[in-house]
Amino acid sequence: MSKYQLGMIIAILAAFFLSGYFFGRVAIREAALQSAIDALITRGNINHDTEELNSADLCLALGGLRSECTGLVRGMD
Repeated sequence: MSKYQLGMIIAILAAFFLSGYFFGRVAIREAALQSAIDALITRGNINHDTEELNSADLCLALGGLRSECTGLVRGMD
């Protein structure tokens, strides 16, 4: 095997490695962006659902007991 052939093999392997590296970075960025978009959509849905709740229902949704939530609402009035 000549030095020319060895140099070509190394160059080809380096090109494959670098292309895989850059395509991998692009794929990771796309996945992170898609995850951020999904989180934003989920947050929008949560905001929409909670804006429609009154104080007592919001208290219940956050894990409060009915007796605590009705007493809390009476205290706010």
